[in-house]
Amino acid sequence: MTLLTRDDVLQRVQQNITLKKAELSVVDLHGLNLAGGTFSGAYMRSANLNGTCCDRANFSRAILHWSQAKAASFIGTSLMRAEFKRADLSGADLSEADADEAKLFEATLTGITAHRVILERADLRQSNIDVAILVQGRLSGADFSDASCVRTDFSEAELRLAMVERADLTDAILTRANLERSQFNDAQFIRTNLSEVDAVGASFLNVNFTDAIVTNSDLSNADLRQAHFLRTQLTGTSFFSTHFERAVFEQVSLSNVDLTDAIVEEATFIDVDFSNCRVRGAEFSGVKGLTSEQSQWLKHQGALNVPN
Repeated sequence: MTLLTRDDVLQRVQQNITLKKAELSVVDLHGLNLAGGTFSGAYMRSANLNGTCCDRANFSRAILHWSQAKAASFIGTSLMRAEFKRADLSGADLSEADADEAKLFEATLTGITAHRVILERADLRQSNIDVAILVQGRLSGADFSDASCVRTDFSEAELRLAMVERADLTDAILTRANLERSQFNDAQFIRTNLSEVDAVGASFLNVNFTDAIVTNSDLSNADLRQAHFLRTQLTGTSFFSTHFERAVFEQVSLSNVDLTDAIVEEATFIDVDFSNCRVRGAEFSGVKGLTSEQSQWLKHQGALNVPN
């Protein structure tokens, strides 16, 4: 098979000639304008796409393992089922790209701009997505396990049924995101903004919420067992029927928080304010750290099995 050169590729794109399933491994295409080109199923391992314009091109099912696409533009590009294992897309623009079921295992995505990107059911395990913008992204069913998402903006993103276990979301923004039934077990939410999120039925087992903002949100029927809330802002949030077994609340205000029917067994409370907290039907057996005044107040408000 004749290997195509940089000039061959550019000429074919300009003439609207398809490069479907073309062998383009290790080809240097940096800085070219490949907008609208057809690269579906192409073999592009270790290709150089740094600074390349790939807007509205078709890379569906293309193989781009170990490729370099730093500061490349993929605006409106089809990346469905494309494979980017250990590729470097740092600083790239993937706004409105369709990367449904794309494989980005261990990829570098630091600083990407990806407004309204589609990454549903994508594999982003162990990827680095620090300081990225995924505002209004469609990320449902994606796997972010062990990913680093420090200071990443997920505002208004659809992140339902996603796997985000052991991910680092320190200083991330998830305001008004939909997190329904996603798995965040063992994740880091230090200083994370989770205000106004919908996280009904989500799992946050053993999560660190130190200095996080979780205000005016809905975490009904969620799993927060062994979670650690240190100086966490929780005002106005609903934890209706949520599980908090062995969770730790330290220097936290539960003012205007809804704990109705929650399971708070064996939780620890240190310097906690229960003002206007709704606790009717909540199970408090085995909890530690309550003052005698708090115990009496909780019983009076309808909490169950509150220790004396």
